[in-house]
Amino acid sequence: MQRRLPQARVGNRADLRLDVDILSVATANPGYRIDQQEAWERAKVVFPHLARMEALYINTGIATRYSCVPADWCESPHGWEERTATYQRHALDLLQRVSVEAIAEAGLLLADIDFLVLNTITGLAIPSLDAKLMNRLAFHPNLERLPIFGLGCGGGVAGLTRAARLARSSPGANVLFLTVDLCSLCARPNDPSLAMFVAAALFGDGAAAVVLRSGAAVAGDRSSARPARIVAAGEHCWRDTEHIMGWDIKADGFGVVLSPQLPGLMHQ
Repeated sequence: MQRRLPQARVGNRADLRLDVDILSVATANPGYRIDQQEAWERAKVVFPHLARMEALYINTGIATRYSCVPADWCESPHGWEERTATYQRHALDLLQRVSVEAIAEAGLLLADIDFLVLNTITGLAIPSLDAKLMNRLAFHPNLERLPIFGLGCGGGVAGLTRAARLARSSPGANVLFLTVDLCSLCARPNDPSLAMFVAAALFGDGAAAVVLRSGAAVAGDRSSARPARIVAAGEHCWRDTEHIMGWDIKADGFGVVLSPQLPGLMHQ
């Protein structure tokens, strides 16, 4: 008796269509602002063996970035306990700001939110940040939460897609997507690697919120006009590329993984 082997799957059978309304968007940055020239001057002190690479900082296209800590904080070593406490405090402050702003802009109340999806990659919190945020803001106690960690630099887009799929699966529900990262807290001046040097040239701190809804408007709708829609989303995995970008766990914090192969991968 012959058995027919299954053929390789072609494409993605999942429905990539979303058609989800974006009711509002809000962003927030912490209080310290650093221009790229200052970042370069400080990097030369921390990485004197890489001082010849000024062009890398000049050609990033970045004029300024924001930080939740003063610039000299990044020039001293810090342990996990201090990093984590600082991360949670500042992340929650930013998340509170963007949540209140985005929900008000959508014409909703905090208690109107049905789902909360939160993405982050630069710090740890257990209970998760969304749970801690529940103690700051008057969300409905039956709010369903989805914390996301580990999606890396693409976490904002991937997390937004998860939130949009939740919205599509529950027509009329209000979904709040939050993302926050505090890259300045991951600086490790005792790491002389080129990857850490490049990371110091690129990344800053901030948070964003998006309120989503799919389907017919709910009764008593107070939302403002929809500025945009998410119509579709999809993903692709390049196998055996975990060495391209990520974190290594070090004794004093996250150790950045940043391969020079990244630009080539992005062109694929």
